[in-house]
Amino acid sequence: MINEQKQGSPEPDVYDLFLSAVTEMEAGHQLWRKNQYEEFIKALQTSAIYLARALLSARGVSVDGSIGNLLSEINAADDSNHPVCKGILDVLSFNAGTEVKKEHIREIYKDYQSTLTNARKILVRDLNYNEKIWQKLTEIFYTRAGLKQLSVVILPLIILIILPVAIYRYIEPMAIYDLDGQIFWKSKPEVPFSAQNSRHFKVIADNQSREYTVDLTNPEDIFMLRLDPVNKQYLTEIKIQSIRLLGQGDVLLRQLVFDNSMYWSCDNCIGLEKNSNGYRMRPVNNDPFLTSSAINEEGVKKITIKMRVVSKKTFWEWILGIEKNLEY
Repeated sequence: MINEQKQGSPEPDVYDLFLSAVTEMEAGHQLWRKNQYEEFIKALQTSAIYLARALLSARGVSVDGSIGNLLSEINAADDSNHPVCKGILDVLSFNAGTEVKKEHIREIYKDYQSTLTNARKILVRDLNYNEKIWQKLTEIFYTRAGLKQLSVVILPLIILIILPVAIYRYIEPMAIYDLDGQIFWKSKPEVPFSAQNSRHFKVIADNQSREYTVDLTNPEDIFMLRLDPVNKQYLTEIKIQSIRLLGQGDVLLRQLVFDNSMYWSCDNCIGLEKNSNGYRMRPVNNDPFLTSSAINEEGVKKITIKMRVVSKKTFWEWILGIEKNLEY
């Protein structure tokens, strides 16, 4: 019965039958504990009937639940001496009305537990009922026709996943037009930076180099500068390319550099690159800012800041249409 594979498809409830066999055995165990041995044997035989039907159904053999038909089918199998078959036959052939010793019933129960365990292994690993699953998987993954069938499902899924990501990569970075920059100055070392000695300027984050001009009301003596390039999130990179100090008539007084001749501290940001071409940084907070070392420039009337700001939404903000003053 075990190694033979007859033609015919298994019934769809094979494993349900096996589970019913287990349930009946567990019910029988409760009867055993109550010393109701006659009822216990009946429960064990009911379990064996379910188990026999499960094994036969897995081979495509349709049989009713009568003990006579089950015994006939099992005895007709070439491997009726298999331990699983023998265990089922022992239970089904047992006469519940016969006076038997408790030790004999215990032995039958113990043997049937092993029968159930081995039968489960057969159903899961050996019978054609499960081999057909692996056969189908083999046909799908290891034959040309199967791969064609698989591609009909997989390729559209891949396109649905990759296309939004590709579009997102193509259109980024996205421009933000409502950013606010601010530059502070102080005339003496002991004077702190303050809003009174500062000017705001509008910033566009579009990955383009742009120059922003800050006009001072009166000429100022500048000892140090603090530059707050932006005040919002969605920024991946800021590059300060130049800061120029101009006097009356836009005369260039000094162009600040970012090489080793001048120190700049970076707060709420990570410095990525600093050289004569500028200072490149990545914000880690909504308020990144740079502070210069001593400048000591007198009569500054205008400050120009040339910088490039790169911005983007996260993928999920873009795909879900979450708007936060962003314009593509």
